[in-house]
Amino acid sequence: MEAKMDWNNPKYLKVEYEDKGRSTGSIAKENNTYPNTVRRALIKHGIVLRTKSQAQKNFLSSNDHPMLGKERSEETKSRISDGIQGHFDELTDEQIAARKSAQSERARAKWANMSDKDKAKNIQKMHKANREMSGMGSKNENMVAKLLSDAGYKTVQRSTDFSPRNQFEIDIAIPSKNVAIEWDGAAHFEPIYGEENLEKVISKDKRKDRALTEFGWTVIRCRDHSTAHSLAFCRRAVNQIIGVIKTGESCKVHRLDAE
Repeated sequence: MEAKMDWNNPKYLKVEYEDKGRSTGSIAKENNTYPNTVRRALIKHGIVLRTKSQAQKNFLSSNDHPMLGKERSEETKSRISDGIQGHFDELTDEQIAARKSAQSERARAKWANMSDKDKAKNIQKMHKANREMSGMGSKNENMVAKLLSDAGYKTVQRSTDFSPRNQFEIDIAIPSKNVAIEWDGAAHFEPIYGEENLEKVISKDKRKDRALTEFGWTVIRCRDHSTAHSLAFCRRAVNQIIGVIKTGESCKVHRLDAE
């Protein structure tokens, strides 16, 4: 098959990759070349590559999910999860810091490029989700609570029973240890809803931390940097949490990066 594209023509790349939303694999196949060749051409011409998550959404918008009608065993799920976590374990501190920085910059850029109308819609969605999630946790948070219970710690999720005047809801409480675990998603540390909203969230978190520690509780704040539910990721986070509990340092705030 003869190649249809001029690799030095950014217009073709922009139309096919950005406007039409085609994948590098699809473009490469049409032009009898390799996906990495297309990727290098995109980078050369300053065309921003889609994230893995964006690429998956594009694929699924016009294709069935590859696992549709199939069921993975728990052993297979665990093996896949361990493999993914192993990749992250091999990253250096500098690579991890660079990933976090890039993630924050993408959040800032995405928010800055939104119209005021879209910003308002996103904030409304966030408040609606918060109301609907009251008394519930994310998949990772729920798994962390289960793993802590399996390790012998009796946990209570999303309860206000253990805060002064029932003022604050604790994500995961371990009453026997007076430990409050706050499972913080990206909205607690990245400006995905704008800098102003992030400042409000941080201020509220600080008020909660102060109230709980003055009430005699230890607060463990875990930043969830994951992009999807992962058993291996949750196991790693639980090991970090148990490590803090075993130090016996009470009535203070401990901060962990669950990654």
